[in-house]
Amino acid sequence: MGGSRRVDQWGGILACGGKPRRRMPLLVRAFCLSDKSQAKTGERHGVRCGFTLVELLVVIAIIGILIALLLPAVQAAREAARRAQCVNNLKQIGLALHNYHLANKSFSPGSFWYGTDYANYRGSILIRLLPFLEQQPLYDLFDFKNTGGITVDNQKIPGTNDLIQSTVVPVYLCPSDNFPRVYNGRAMHNYAASIGPTTQGNNPSCPCSEYDSWNNYARFPGGGTYGSATNFAGPFFRYPVGTAMRESDIVDGLSNTIFFGEVRPQCSVHNSQGWGSSNNGQGLTCTIIPINYNSCSRDAVGSDNCDKYCNWSTELGFRSRHPGGANFLMGDGSVHFFPETMDHWTYQYLRRQGGRTSRSNSVVVFPSGACPGRFECGAGGTFRSASPGVAAGRTSNRISFWGEGSRFFSGFLGASENSFFTGKEPIDAVLVFGVDRDGERSGGRFSFGSRGA
Repeated sequence: MGGSRRVDQWGGILACGGKPRRRMPLLVRAFCLSDKSQAKTGERHGVRCGFTLVELLVVIAIIGILIALLLPAVQAAREAARRAQCVNNLKQIGLALHNYHLANKSFSPGSFWYGTDYANYRGSILIRLLPFLEQQPLYDLFDFKNTGGITVDNQKIPGTNDLIQSTVVPVYLCPSDNFPRVYNGRAMHNYAASIGPTTQGNNPSCPCSEYDSWNNYARFPGGGTYGSATNFAGPFFRYPVGTAMRESDIVDGLSNTIFFGEVRPQCSVHNSQGWGSSNNGQGLTCTIIPINYNSCSRDAVGSDNCDKYCNWSTELGFRSRHPGGANFLMGDGSVHFFPETMDHWTYQYLRRQGGRTSRSNSVVVFPSGACPGRFECGAGGTFRSASPGVAAGRTSNRISFWGEGSRFFSGFLGASENSFFTGKEPIDAVLVFGVDRDGERSGGRFSFGSRGA
């Protein structure tokens, strides 16, 4: 018979002569490195203890690869959760707006700002919405009569030295933004009421060379800088007298009108004044500045400051930290994510009035094969005007297309036929914006191939 078999302290079966049939488990060998007695026992049995350098490097490399693969997925999941919370915040604001309208028969003005009449400053729309966001006790702290000459902007919590608006209101903050929640003693906000495509100014102490170019997109240029109480393009204005809008004043439809959008305090001197201040970007932030325009620099002022937060022009656009665009609240309470690549003219027509928004009377809808009234269906996927350039005396008209599946194409029509739509995917239904730079429908007939070639 063979020699007797013994079991060593590692649980391994030893053959006669004490030589192991199998090596000690890797995990057990690791403990040998810190136990001299076990190490000696292992050596006596011919067992090697500990990791080799190669094994250690392989383990470290595998762990590093797993972390590298997992980290982006974790970050994406967290951003998706933050973005969902941001959307929910805007929906809550939308609900509060309509409850305010129900109670007061109109929406609140964007702000109660009176220019240089500082004694009359009475805060912003975000204060007026507090009772409808389950913040009635916070609302009740404000004295809108400005008793003792202390304006709403500077009123304090009784018995303390803290401003009332130093209180953080979670629904006014987007969790994706990394700016301090409280800055200069005032709690921040990430949502602003829109003044629409209205002209902006230029800070002489922080000038931006582009401000006049962006003002070309304003739909009410006659209203002067920042518009006027009777001439502004959006649903909100920062001056309160006679500017409160009713639902019936939104003639282009609530679902086609931007009410609120995302802003970043880091990138705007106005939107970093605190949610309760009278000049905090509410009823002042506009659409003429492209979405996510970078005005976030807080470096020293130079000769051209379009990238600075202090210029009173590009700083008053909508922006977020979400990749690729920002969330917007429409008048009907719905929330949409608009990409920063969105056609800039289409962006301007999401305003309260003018009859020329993306789904108002400046839009013609026709499915494949349908040839309504002043339009005719052609072949080859081309689009042309029978009398181009007649609108407002201009020589080119902008034509934009929305197709099913939200495919968007845009271009200009000149004196000759344009075929920029040719070669795109076939589209069964198209919305046609026959509007020029001045917001007028082109005066001639149009011809369009109902399915792109």
